[in-house]
Amino acid sequence: MSIKRLILNPITAAILMAVFLVLPLSINDSNGPMVNIAEADKDKDKDKDDDQEDNQDYRGFDFEQNPSSNTYNCSNLVKLKITYDKDFISTEDATGPNVKVIGSDDTDCAVVTSKVTNGDPSKCGFKNTRLGKVLNVETANKNGVTDCEMMLTVTVPRTAKIFGWKNATLGDQFDSGNIVIGDDDKDKDKDKDKDKDKDKDKDKDKDKDDDDDDVVVNPDDQAECLDKTGICSNKGTVTVLGMKNQVDIRSGSGAVFLKGTTPQVTLQSKSGDLTGEGLTRTGIFKTRIGNVRAKYCVKTQDVPSGNKVLNVQILESNTEKDEEDEPLGSSANFLFPKGSEMKIVIKDENRNNKRNTNDYLSDIPHTGGASFNVIGKLKDFLVINEYTLPDPACPY
Repeated sequence: MSIKRLILNPITAAILMAVFLVLPLSINDSNGPMVNIAEADKDKDKDKDDDQEDNQDYRGFDFEQNPSSNTYNCSNLVKLKITYDKDFISTEDATGPNVKVIGSDDTDCAVVTSKVTNGDPSKCGFKNTRLGKVLNVETANKNGVTDCEMMLTVTVPRTAKIFGWKNATLGDQFDSGNIVIGDDDKDKDKDKDKDKDKDKDKDKDKDKDDDDDDVVVNPDDQAECLDKTGICSNKGTVTVLGMKNQVDIRSGSGAVFLKGTTPQVTLQSKSGDLTGEGLTRTGIFKTRIGNVRAKYCVKTQDVPSGNKVLNVQILESNTEKDEEDEPLGSSANFLFPKGSEMKIVIKDENRNNKRNTNDYLSDIPHTGGASFNVIGKLKDFLVINEYTLPDPACPY
């Protein structure tokens, strides 16, 4: 059996020796940067994980501008929707309401934002989406921070509705929703992986809950918002001025103030006070313990045909004490122009007519055959006042 042997001449040997001597130095020199690059990649991945820890999609959100001002052509605007994030706060540091909407006769929209937070403002963001006949203003907080506060001032044509739409998140509404039909086994594996991820998320949430045992969550802070909700403010305070169309606002603990000439109003909260002025037809007010004030700018006999009703529901009574150690209670006050007629069927907690109890005062008598109905229920005081209409009667 022959054996082939490699015979190195002196020049080849010298070259190989030089390579072997230099190679270790090259490897040693490159180890540092390679490790640092890997660590940098890990840091990037960690930052990415931190940003996605709450599973929110931050695409389109601006976390840097403060203050900011953006204008849009809204000549064909039909609906406005605003969401004040459920984790955002409302404090006395704000020089105005957290959400303010101003109705205008112009065809442009303007969205002005200002951050009030005492924490890291780069964790508090907003997004304005002007698409088709809608304007959507959203807010978001990164990494679950709980000290974000903003003031949003939105100016829109006063004829627009403050109202939502089905699948109100614009991304859900306008995505094509392409469906990929794949292998059943792959789908099963994917579902299995999803279940594993859910278990991990549950464990993570459990650990987070254990860490946050000292954090007290007030159930009144979060609003019960729907797709059709126009402004979802949660803890945020809301002021709406000068609108002339349908308005739907839902709050948690934030107070709501509306002054317009509005034919259809829905205001809802858990503990925030609700005030609606300039009503012309239908008013729906619902709260757990907030106070309610509703003011009509037309006589009830002059209310246009349709759902001619004021429906007010105060589900409970505020048991907090005042300075004299008396319960604050939760009351309702309605104001109607002099000469108005109405059928008053407000119930108390025992389902008795409120007008037959001691917690009832009214300038306007109950008229059984009236076409305008005042209905609902509340436990504490109901006061109905009349006033002299100014000229013009309705403010807008």
